[in-house]
Amino acid sequence: MRDAGSTVVQVGRDLVLSWPTVMDAFRQVGQEVMTAPPGPVTVLGVDETRRGRMQWRQDPGTGRWEPTADRCDCPTPP
Repeated sequence: MRDAGSTVVQVGRDLVLSWPTVMDAFRQVGQEVMTAPPGPVTVLGVDETRRGRMQWRQDPGTGRWEPTADRCDCPTPP
């Protein structure tokens, strides 16, 4: 995962393993390489999920369809 930049889900698919099995292995290796506790969490993000359905609008000038929010359907921070 680390070297290839793959997600836990993708590694599970590539190795034909379940998500919990791959995540357990990832956690174990993560604990082995951590030398100090991580700092406090300041921002929570959306990971491999999206709430609701994508919302679209049609641009009246070009006729092209465009998303009305980012791909996570989350407001953009100021």
